[in-house]
Amino acid sequence: MKISIITINYNNRDGLQGTLESVRTQTTADFEYIVIDGGSTDGSRELIASYADRLDYWVSEPDRGIFHAMNKGVQAARGTWCLFLNSGDRLFGPDIVERTLPLLTDADFYTGHLATLHEYHRVPPPQRISAHTLLRTPMSHQATFIRTELLRARPYKEEYRLISDWEQMVFELLLQNRSYQPLDYPVACYDRTGISSQPQNRERYEAERKQAIEGLFPPRIREALWGNDPLEQKILQAFTKESPVERDWKILRNTFKSLFHHLLSGRSRSTHHNA
Repeated sequence: MKISIITINYNNRDGLQGTLESVRTQTTADFEYIVIDGGSTDGSRELIASYADRLDYWVSEPDRGIFHAMNKGVQAARGTWCLFLNSGDRLFGPDIVERTLPLLTDADFYTGHLATLHEYHRVPPPQRISAHTLLRTPMSHQATFIRTELLRARPYKEEYRLISDWEQMVFELLLQNRSYQPLDYPVACYDRTGISSQPQNRERYEAERKQAIEGLFPPRIREALWGNDPLEQKILQAFTKESPVERDWKILRNTFKSLFHHLLSGRSRSTHHNA
């Protein structure tokens, strides 16, 4: 068995139904499907039970949050790779599993494009992994097939409420140098009403990211990754997010801007001194 699709849910019956249908209608049954419900009281449990004949494992019971539920799904998984398609998210089309199966060979991570529900907007995966890219632009777990043994050896950190999936990728891909392969097609549609997308959670999200980075990297490594001043940060961002033409133009522009600023500062100091 290559693929375990895991869905976690809590009191999101309508979103869950769309997720279940997107998995049920796949053109191949050569995968397992696991649903972990946190003891919902909105009819989700009854909905899951109605799909029981298409599920390999499901449970509805209280849990300690998103990443505890995801860890429970991993423990039940038998596939070589896990894909987390949480309630509200959808597979992009009915042939996603069939299309992906032959491509899963030796890499630890495979990431495809992520689309947004009800909007024609796609986020492509990085073509290669770099520290600056991953720290600034998290890859989506909805479009990423992750080797199950890695998730078992180092489960998601349950002390975080919002960023453990990102922290896991940073640890494995950067610190453990795990192998990675991009997939050149959309894998999933992302429900933007999820908890990490809510504006009221942005402050906590950034605080958790800062805490995770401080826990993973010593101070001098953090400085190298983030840049010591605004100019360095802009140059690093240009290297990781822009096309080659845009990148080179931004680097030149910011370099000349910095030189011009220092020139003016020097002239101002010289004028003041002569006066």
